[in-house]
Formats: sequence, structure tokens, C-alpha cells
Amino acid sequence: MCSCVLLCAPVCYTDRLRSRVVIERGAIVSDDARITGSVTIGKGSVVHARCTITADTAPITIGAFNIVEENAVIINRCAVLSVLGD
Repeated sequence: MCSCVLLCAPVCYTDRLRSRVVIERGAIVSDDARITGSVTIGKGSVVHARCTITADTAPITIGAFNIVEENAVIINRCAVLSVLGD
């Protein structure tokens, strides 16, 4: 069983590798999701359990009201911003 986090206000996490994860208001992110690098999850989006979102060389932005299904893998190895959704 996994748990999720429903955010009522934007949250920003920064780890020791200078990663930056921004989860916007109303987004739901499973605590089993693995998110690394500079990633923004848009408002109202849902990131299910066991997803991997990795921004290796440039940021990833997931727009508003998107669903990232269970076990999905999103990796940005390009030198430019990767935008999914709006």
C-alpha cells in the first residue's frame, strides 16, 4: 500500500546535488515516486506510485492536470527543457 500527498500550497524540495523539485498547488504525488533533478509538477497533476522522473541534463516540466501512470519512466537527457502537457 502506498500513500500520496495532496498539496494545498506549492512546495519546493532541494537536495544536496542542487536538484530542485517543485510540486504546485493541488498536485498529488505518491511517496513511492522517485523524482530527481530539476522537475516541476503542475497544479492538479497526479504522479502515481513507482514512477521515475529524472532530469539528468536539463529540467522537466509536467504541466497542469496531467497523469503520470504507475511505473512510468520519464528521463530528460537532452540539453533543453522537456515540457509535457501545457
